[in-house]
Amino acid sequence: MKKIFFLLICTLLMFLTACQAAPKSNVIVSKNDGSFDINKVQSADESGSAVTAETVQIMEPFQSTDKSVFFNITVQNLTELANMPVLEVCPHLLTGEDARNIATALFGSEAVFYEAEPSKNERFSRQEINEQISRWSPYTSAERIRWLFPNKDLDTCAAYAETMQDCITYLSTEFLNSNVEDYKRPLCQWQFHNSSYYKDRTADSDSSTSFQENEQIVAWTPIGNGMYNIFRADRRDKADYKLNNVYVTAAAGGPLGIDYKIFCAEKLRTNAPTQEQISMVSEKAQRMMNKMGLGSWKIGSTHIEKNDMGDCIEYRICVDAFPVLEGVVTLDRPQLNNLKSTEVYASNYYLTEANFSFSAGGELVDFTLYSPIDITQIVNKNAKTLTLKELLSRAKEQLSYSDAYQYGGIFEGMQEDVICKVQISRIDCGLTRVKAPNTDNTYYYVPAIMLVGDVECCIKNTGETYFFNENVPLLMLNAVDGSVIPLGNE
Repeated sequence: MKKIFFLLICTLLMFLTACQAAPKSNVIVSKNDGSFDINKVQSADESGSAVTAETVQIMEPFQSTDKSVFFNITVQNLTELANMPVLEVCPHLLTGEDARNIATALFGSEAVFYEAEPSKNERFSRQEINEQISRWSPYTSAERIRWLFPNKDLDTCAAYAETMQDCITYLSTEFLNSNVEDYKRPLCQWQFHNSSYYKDRTADSDSSTSFQENEQIVAWTPIGNGMYNIFRADRRDKADYKLNNVYVTAAAGGPLGIDYKIFCAEKLRTNAPTQEQISMVSEKAQRMMNKMGLGSWKIGSTHIEKNDMGDCIEYRICVDAFPVLEGVVTLDRPQLNNLKSTEVYASNYYLTEANFSFSAGGELVDFTLYSPIDITQIVNKNAKTLTLKELLSRAKEQLSYSDAYQYGGIFEGMQEDVICKVQISRIDCGLTRVKAPNTDNTYYYVPAIMLVGDVECCIKNTGETYFFNENVPLLMLNAVDGSVIPLGNE
């Protein structure tokens, strides 16, 4: 029976340590040469309009200097950049009140939040155990398990089914037949604790000063039938890196993560979401962000995620939101994947954004909030930027230095020559974040442009497509001075 208890522990530990969304990928990781001097930012003509009507001549097709990459641009009728500010910001350290406000915004004012059980010693009421047994009993055969795990082979499904049966037997004999007093879970107090507090709630688990530990609030909120959504707020204010993130996962519990699997099977195996459903979910996400008390946010993008589950598909509506600073929305760029980079201008704080996933019916499935910020200074309300013609000229120069190996394909060991075709389909303009030099707590938001396109790598002699990727961030430039803003941390 120990192995059952071990599986229960491992399931929650996986959530507590690995519920971060996978970072978006990028192609060209360029180095900022450090030329951006915040003290030299000039003001634009205050009498100028926000956006001029004059269109800009788009650059002609060109090649990289080594002839391995061909660039074409399909963007039409670009106008000059809108007037934008330069802002100084710092990380917003999450408080218990912030955590409660965010949780209430996501689940409503009537939701009840309980203190999460320590993963090494979870306790449940008799009613909850009966509900678990009832919910898991249908999944004690390989055939039924395969409905939840269609990509697993039959032997694995049989082993999973045996695990579920052992777990049910364990719960029945060790809990329901015991004389232990029924358990009432305490309400969440919205106080941060060291992360070890939620693993083993011993007398000294919250007094640790380990440098490796983050502070957390973990709460459970019931969704019926003995299942809980898990809400977790993480914060870290140490020299190596900063964290102020919130994670929510629906029905995260049970051996093998089975409650989440059951929830997704019931809520996501629907017809493809309609445009009306997508709009409804986007509006719902916007209302949630408005209630969090973390400044102004705007929904930036939505897309449908499809997960093949054998004879059916699970559909998620994914919604991303971005902060609006002094009336300007920040750019949707790849999330950072290395907060411990030693590069001079590398950031030790995730980029600020919020990611939702919903069912077609509007149920929240997952949520992640990264890195809220506070504005500490408006450096310039109306910063002077380079013209779009100047910025595109610099972009062409930078891209011409790239080669086919920088665009995501794996060519090691190939005998054939490879060429790469890059179709620049979008040029996004807005604010983006750069790190201030010689500090781990100060950042600037500056006007920027980001080139986005489709990448196709082909075998030169045959023209056969070897690699293809859509909507790839290619290059980002500081619109004030034209310097390259790295799209990731090395």
